[in-house]
Amino acid sequence: MIFKHPPVGLRPEATMFHFYLARHASFEDSVVHHGEGGSLGEGGQEQARCLATHLPKDAGKIMFEGDPASNATASILANVLDLPCRQFDVRLDSLGMSTVERVFTTLNQTIIVGTKEFLHNLLEIVLGGEATKTNVWGFVGWRAVWMDLKPYAEDVKYPFQYTPGQDWCEGHKKNWAKWFKNYVDSPLPVSVLEIGCWEGLSSGWWLSNTCTHTKSELWCVDHFDSMEKKNGRERRKKFDFNVGLFAGGSREKVRVFPFFSHRALSQMILPTGKTFDIIYVDGSHNSIDTMEDVMFCWKTLKKGGCMLIDDYQLPTGPDAPPWNPPNDQDINHPKRGIDSFLSLFKEELDILHSGYQVLVQKTSNVVFNFPVRSRIPIAYICDEEYAVGLGVALRSLVDACSRPEDLCVFVIDLGLSKETKTKLEGVKKDVHWIEYKGESPAVAKLRLVDLLPTSIGQFIYMDADTLVLEDICKLWDARPLSELSAAIDFGFPNGTEKVDGLSIPGDTFPPWDTVSDSFFNAGLFILDLDQVRLKRPHIVGAMVDFAVRRDITCDQDILNLFFRQWTPLDPRWNVQGAGTYAKFRMYEEERKRKLFSRQRYGLLMESPWIVHFTGGVKIRLCEFDNPYCPMPTKPWSFRCKNPFAKRWFEVLDQTPWKNWRPPANEWIEDVRAQVIEVVEDLTGASAQVSIEMRPASAD
Repeated sequence: MIFKHPPVGLRPEATMFHFYLARHASFEDSVVHHGEGGSLGEGGQEQARCLATHLPKDAGKIMFEGDPASNATASILANVLDLPCRQFDVRLDSLGMSTVERVFTTLNQTIIVGTKEFLHNLLEIVLGGEATKTNVWGFVGWRAVWMDLKPYAEDVKYPFQYTPGQDWCEGHKKNWAKWFKNYVDSPLPVSVLEIGCWEGLSSGWWLSNTCTHTKSELWCVDHFDSMEKKNGRERRKKFDFNVGLFAGGSREKVRVFPFFSHRALSQMILPTGKTFDIIYVDGSHNSIDTMEDVMFCWKTLKKGGCMLIDDYQLPTGPDAPPWNPPNDQDINHPKRGIDSFLSLFKEELDILHSGYQVLVQKTSNVVFNFPVRSRIPIAYICDEEYAVGLGVALRSLVDACSRPEDLCVFVIDLGLSKETKTKLEGVKKDVHWIEYKGESPAVAKLRLVDLLPTSIGQFIYMDADTLVLEDICKLWDARPLSELSAAIDFGFPNGTEKVDGLSIPGDTFPPWDTVSDSFFNAGLFILDLDQVRLKRPHIVGAMVDFAVRRDITCDQDILNLFFRQWTPLDPRWNVQGAGTYAKFRMYEEERKRKLFSRQRYGLLMESPWIVHFTGGVKIRLCEFDNPYCPMPTKPWSFRCKNPFAKRWFEVLDQTPWKNWRPPANEWIEDVRAQVIEVVEDLTGASAQVSIEMRPASAD
């Protein structure tokens, strides 16, 4: 239950209660005074108009009960908001569940006006049982905030899902409201970090009180027993439900790190450079763990920010303090760790409160120094045909990197010779080779989740036909926290014909639509293995099986079907089709999206961060004169058409392949073989073809 102060101009002492329930909206509740005989006085009318400024502008309808004051308030709201207004045609206490569902599911947002008795009865119906809770609160996705209704709502069923006896934040809310009053409904964005969110009740308080600004953020860290135990899975389910009630349509405010705090803080949060206004530490109850949490968190707290630390007086027995105070001799008690932190940083903080919880304010920008940078895992897949390409990719990666010592390169080895590996190690030392003797390179990409070590969380994948021109640390340090991030595909921004109309069995997404869906290029992406392994442990088998059954040989098609909720990267991190098909994305074509303005296209071509040499290795006669995608497009192929080929060769000459150039005779032999095949198909007889290379004539 959340109790908020009223909007300015509304009287909390009034006896008439008006409220609204809305779908995917932020809630404010109001109190409007009514005069004698149930009519609104002048003050009540003014307050009703004030209330209108706090209601959603896209509400669908205003509905009210039969009370005269409710009628008067609803009329004023209807006039101000220009919405239809009508009375419930039956008594609320006789409404069946189907009627309530129909009211709240047929309208996107409905403003309900009524007395406290009306509110009480409505809640009794809506929250009457588990089925009701699932059908309405879960399906419709409302959240409701009631202001100053505690005397009237104590006997109403609690609307949140929680384990009895495990609501550990209700007793602290009075203090929180006092301590963090400067952040409540702040006109500026507020950022909150919570270590240990359990079932989401405390998370809800931060969301509905301090994170009300549209640009506020709440980052939550909780391992949920790694989702391996039933209790952990149930906690996560309750957390998602409760946060959904509080967040409504603003769930993007919330970022969840489902890992142990050490990993989440050291590898995921600290490297981002993110700082917070408020930090709430309620994680492990072990002294060393607690000290580690608060010290990590201290580094991310803004000067003037507040950190609240729980369990300082955690009882060592069944009774609560002061009857059973913590044992000061217990070296494992969180108090030991908290005291150590307070002693170490006493000159950088003010202690604002010390009791069961300790509240400190940061007074200095001084932070302790220890390395927090994480290594940057980068994976490639390579065979002999792409070996020279990988040599250039690695050389350009290292040369452009500001922290080359942090690069941790993994190469899925598809049969590289010992000599080739030696050359590649001459470009980048300490390459981690992962031998793969399975299916095609495309299938190897689908198996990255299983092939890479379990110690890796997020990693960057790059094809071997890339040229890195910008510091990869910039991509890594600002990487999104989503399951998969990638750049849109320049050639097929809405997908290929191969995926059109397809969907994954059991998926909640509709079949692929090559008009509206977005298609990423799989030549560079960031994948969070922790999230994938946690949420979809059998995804590798599912992807490979789906590819075989549907006869899909392109890994990019499969990855797009299985990762529909991907986060877009700046396209400069994966510039495809440079000088060829990319320019066609400046124009509208039938069933194809216009991606770039001329100015944007010019920026991509002039200042790419990573050039991706998409296309075939060998020339195909059918595409020899194709202006859309002239072949070939790999620099190590003869007569590459890509404008960045010259830069590629400049980097090549800084590798063990120095002065190597693609031999013309290989290209000639390839073309001759294709010509023979065409002639024999046409004539039905064997053919002999000779090709002679001549210099181009001056005219």
